[in-house]
Amino acid sequence: MAVSAGWLAAAVALLVGTQMVMLIFGKLATQAAPLPLLLCIAQFVTSAGLAGTVSVMQGHGLPIMPRSLWTTVGMLSAVWTAGFVLFNASAAVMSPGRVNLVRCVEPLASVAFGYMSGKMYSRRMLATLIPICGGVLLASFKGGTAGLPPLIGVALAMFSNMCFCLRPIFKHKLQAHPDKDAVDSIGLFFNICCVAVVLLPPFVLLFEGGLLRAELEQLSDAGMLWTFGWNVFMSSIFFFLYQFTQLIIMSKLTALEFSILTPIIKAFVIMACAVWFGDDFGVQSAVGVLVSLGGGYAFTLAKQAETAAPTKSKESQK
Repeated sequence: MAVSAGWLAAAVALLVGTQMVMLIFGKLATQAAPLPLLLCIAQFVTSAGLAGTVSVMQGHGLPIMPRSLWTTVGMLSAVWTAGFVLFNASAAVMSPGRVNLVRCVEPLASVAFGYMSGKMYSRRMLATLIPICGGVLLASFKGGTAGLPPLIGVALAMFSNMCFCLRPIFKHKLQAHPDKDAVDSIGLFFNICCVAVVLLPPFVLLFEGGLLRAELEQLSDAGMLWTFGWNVFMSSIFFFLYQFTQLIIMSKLTALEFSILTPIIKAFVIMACAVWFGDDFGVQSAVGVLVSLGGGYAFTLAKQAETAAPTKSKESQK
């Protein structure tokens, strides 16, 4: 389906806008109380409810997956959930703009996982890692250690990258499953959120159980409990809207078109975060972001070329 320039501009605006509102309210919530796991479970509970509602309104009923998909969707949900938990934890200790900057080096984690699974990559693809990593270093380093982001925040964001890199593996397994058509994209998101809601409570109790009561009492004493609840609620609503908007846009574009859109969205989000959260973002940072995102786009093209090469080879042999 051909889309107009106006449609693409609206798509970028929606994805940037919904993600920014999600990040702003999420940061307000974790600043008031460092409870990223609690925020994450609220986001997934809200998304499960809203995704189920959308499916019912579309006349598909509640899209509960068949038992045959439990293992595959469960693993997909586990890495998806872990990625967002680590993202929220990273954003709790440093600016969301810097978290998104570290997220630009996700291709590095993809290549690392590929090598561990026995894959080999062309020099063209490996060369794209130089601008990706170099651009992030250029954008992050302001001279001296004072300008560097917190090490724990960078580590959490990198672990988030690793989790998100595992999603395509389980998505591929799902696409190869004989019951893959049992749920549509919104149904899949509903089931991913439901699994996350089941997985998260033990971790909330383990890592935040000791803090939860004290933090909520402190918020109540300061008269900030309702404000905290509102921030969590709004972050959760826009978490769903961002994911839902992404699903709709992905259904209208080819994989290549969406890959072109992704670095543009990342650039706008990083710059918007810099303005909103007051990050030090000068010419050097802007150049670093553009270099890294350009490398990310080149990585996507190189990866698609490698994927297409075996297919063309098989067709020529027929």
